[in-house]
Amino acid sequence: MITAMQDQWYFFGSIAVMLCGVVFCRSYSIDVFGQTVAAAGVPTPAQYLVRRVPFMIGKFVFIGFCIFAYVFALVFYRELPTLVELMPGAKAVVGDKIKVIEDKTHPSLLVVTVAVTATFLTAVRNDFPGNVLYRFRSLVYSMISVTFAYDRIRQRLLNSLTVPGDERLSLSSDPKLGIAATDFDLPKADPAREWAELAYMRGWVEERRAQSSDIFADQNFDPDRSHHQFIALRQLVLGCKAGDAEACTAKDSILNDVREQYARYMTCLLLTSSTSRQSLHDSCHEVGIDIGPLTVENPMLYSAIYLIALAVTVVCGPYLSAVGYDLWTGHDLPTALLGQDLSYVKRWLIRGLASYFTPICFVLLVRNVLWRMSPQRTHTSLVTYGWILLLAFGVSLLGGTLVSLFVYPVGAVDWDRLVTVLWGNAPWSISPALTSIYINYYLDRQADPAWDDIEQTRQTFVARLLSALGFTAAIVVFTILVLAYQHVVGNIWSMEKTRAVVVGTVTLMTMTLCLVAQFGLRKRRDGSGADGNSALDRRVVGAAPDIVRSTS
Repeated sequence: MITAMQDQWYFFGSIAVMLCGVVFCRSYSIDVFGQTVAAAGVPTPAQYLVRRVPFMIGKFVFIGFCIFAYVFALVFYRELPTLVELMPGAKAVVGDKIKVIEDKTHPSLLVVTVAVTATFLTAVRNDFPGNVLYRFRSLVYSMISVTFAYDRIRQRLLNSLTVPGDERLSLSSDPKLGIAATDFDLPKADPAREWAELAYMRGWVEERRAQSSDIFADQNFDPDRSHHQFIALRQLVLGCKAGDAEACTAKDSILNDVREQYARYMTCLLLTSSTSRQSLHDSCHEVGIDIGPLTVENPMLYSAIYLIALAVTVVCGPYLSAVGYDLWTGHDLPTALLGQDLSYVKRWLIRGLASYFTPICFVLLVRNVLWRMSPQRTHTSLVTYGWILLLAFGVSLLGGTLVSLFVYPVGAVDWDRLVTVLWGNAPWSISPALTSIYINYYLDRQADPAWDDIEQTRQTFVARLLSALGFTAAIVVFTILVLAYQHVVGNIWSMEKTRAVVVGTVTLMTMTLCLVAQFGLRKRRDGSGADGNSALDRRVVGAAPDIVRSTS
């Protein structure tokens, strides 16, 4: 009786810890996503570096990912003993110590729950090398253009601003500013033009500030200090025009700092007040800066590279994995190469075509069709990737289900059989769906002028390689978890060679696509884009050479 009550206390205690973990995970992830980001060397809250709608969607995605990862860790930690059984050599190292996890009534259930919760919440709150949560946050930031759009607009304000004609007349007619109408046509680096443009930016910012903008209530912004500096700078300008050499020296020493501050304010206001990419584009044009076209380059070339690489690996993957397993188990090379059961290889080839090749091919085909209909992107990138995820998952699930029901049927096709097959194939549709997002993300970085290009340099080689290896490793671990779970629940995947072929094929297909995404997508520098301009010309508009691109 006492033991039963203790078991109940352990069980309900574990549930309470899990619920608290979800609550704290949500709270911590909100704080982490809104942390300050170094924008041009100045700590700035992420919410002011991007349009509001993408920021809210990105925050929702990040919170969901953190909660999902936490629940995933709690659910699958019990599969660790089976994972040990499936991994050669691991059982001898770990021994029977890990078996304590299988005991669902032992106090270790509560202990493990507390340990997983504490470890996960620590990971949410602290960044460290290899922290998947923070790497995912960086990915979401990139998808919604945190810092990229900010840097580009700020650079245009400082280097490529063209003050509208009516504003020129208004500013030049104010005797307190000491601005002549011709100052706006001086060379960009001329202090007189810089002062005239600063006066324009300051007037624009003060007008928006009077409308109670949210950003000026944040402690990371100090508009009063900037206003006082502007007033002091105005007096120095008038003194310099009167021939005061000391005033000229003092003016030149603080002019750039004040311009940087107002360019920062103006950029954040442009971003947070825009409701869409078109709205941001129009707002920037109204204030006198051109952030480039909205037309996306035809993605067909990049899609073709992906599909060729995927087709080769789908065809060769099952055979190479089977050969590799035979060599691992002691067969000689001629026997491993020539002694394969082709019907066995064909089975996994068909499944690979249905579950992996078809959904990725279909997603890329849809993207090309939509580009033909409208080369301009109107939706937030995260929304697009949400549809890609659902579309790839659905097509993969449909393909795997049809193969299980009609190509390799086991029993009559009825409702119960259909439900069983759907549940069995659903986990295997997650990997191709995630891979579709990965490759489309890097496709966008090459095709969309509002995204930063993939830096194909020697300095970024290691980082790009680690990205491919890291994503592949995550997919492989997930595949092994699915194998372990289905082996425990459904008593399937009993053949060790089958497990090796499945894991090997998934690894080869994922790794190939990741490597193509990182190293195979080359920008066409001399080709024509959708609007008739070269890909490079469509990205560089204005004089600033170091502009980073993105207005997603």
